[in-house]
Amino acid sequence: MLGVTDITKQKAAQNSYTSSNAVAYYCQNGYKYPNMGNEGAAINQGDIVDVNVELRNSVIKIVVNGAARATLTHAILADTTRIFVPYVDMCNNGDIIEWCY
Repeated sequence: MLGVTDITKQKAAQNSYTSSNAVAYYCQNGYKYPNMGNEGAAINQGDIVDVNVELRNSVIKIVVNGAARATLTHAILADTTRIFVPYVDMCNNGDIIEWCY
């Protein structure tokens, strides 16, 4: 899972992607949370993934190996009362993240 979550409202919830406090992309099958359907395909080991969060435009763009994979838009991204932080959920043993900036 890659995306953002509202840190203030998330503290009381169990799972970010099902709590309506996050906007995220499920890397195993391309499903977009909350309830936005599928776009794209799974992200594979060795892929380079860019997650571009544009809160000003209420959009998250997922780019895999330089090619656009998915665009996530949701009303909560426009809510200026929320405090968003990156959300990364490692699903498999051995998954790693390298932060590139």
